[in-house]
Amino acid sequence: MTDTEAAERNLLIYTGPGSSNSWVWLADFLEGHGFLGSRFVPNASDILQAPDSSTLIVPGGDTFRIAETFGESGLAALKDKISRGMGYLGICAGAYLPLKSSIVPLSSFNLISAKISNISSALPAGIADPNKFSVRYGCSFVFHPARGPVKLSGDMDLVAPIYGGPFLIPSNGETAHLAFAGMTEGTELLADRELYERVSRGKAACIEGRYGKGRVVAIAPHLEHPDYPQANEYLRNLILDFPSGERMESLRTGDIANGRELRSTVADLRVLANALDSRTWKIGVKYWESDKLLFYIDAIRKRITRDGDRSTAPTEVLACLKNAKRDLKTLQECDDEQILGSAIESLSAGASLFLTAHFARLHEEFSHDSADNERQ
Repeated sequence: MTDTEAAERNLLIYTGPGSSNSWVWLADFLEGHGFLGSRFVPNASDILQAPDSSTLIVPGGDTFRIAETFGESGLAALKDKISRGMGYLGICAGAYLPLKSSIVPLSSFNLISAKISNISSALPAGIADPNKFSVRYGCSFVFHPARGPVKLSGDMDLVAPIYGGPFLIPSNGETAHLAFAGMTEGTELLADRELYERVSRGKAACIEGRYGKGRVVAIAPHLEHPDYPQANEYLRNLILDFPSGERMESLRTGDIANGRELRSTVADLRVLANALDSRTWKIGVKYWESDKLLFYIDAIRKRITRDGDRSTAPTEVLACLKNAKRDLKTLQECDDEQILGSAIESLSAGASLFLTAHFARLHEEFSHDSADNERQ
């Protein structure tokens, strides 16, 4: 249920290069919990122009590519905004980003001093598919010893899934809100049990620190995952603890896409994505299966189906989706990772623009309803 406290939170969700399909879970979570002031931002430059009082959420994906997208100067500018009061909440890949690093361009950020336990100078023996579940980091390896739902304790006991997030070791006064507390029946071990227990025992899953006036929260598991309502509620309360921020300008939607053409293009995209038949590609350090493309497509499809004539989208959404459609047609005949990367960026940008407009409409309707209730 939407309330004013949630609706007026000014949240920026990074959805640009390096972000994964998991930000669609975040969009569903934010809509379901009434965070209608959310904007989905595929361009790093737009985040750097946002008010210092807003809160940035960086979702799962490829930490290195996110850092490279911002670049050294962009990360330094973002760090300055956080020092002035912008909130930062990172999930999975976004939780690695603010950690102290000497590697360029990550070294331009360095918001908090926490370390991680899932790193080794040599790749541990027995890691399942080391190409997929480990990443070269300088002369070391960051590795993933397990995935799927795990037990967490601390502020409260709950279960949430981990898909590559860090096992955190707080320092310099950083607060641990949640800690890893064991496996569940659904936990998939990617290494032997002894290694997982050694890496996870006593390690934090959610920590909080400060950088200047800014609050920094790093979360390893996907608390936003739709199958874990208790974790969702915990994440809701974490976000509500951030300052509400100054009101951003109303979204200027501009020209509206033809509804029939939008629905037809989304339907075509769904057919093309399904026809890729469970193919897998690697972009940067991130593996992409063809079914992950459906996250972006269905984020639009389910809302235009549910909302009917109330659902509109800027013409830019249709342009992005047409670009993606062209790329997916090409992928039927080849396995070009650059073309897949282009398709993903077009789908993510189209879904981001659509959802920002969708949330703006919901926020406007909520504001009107609230004003009517006050007059009665």
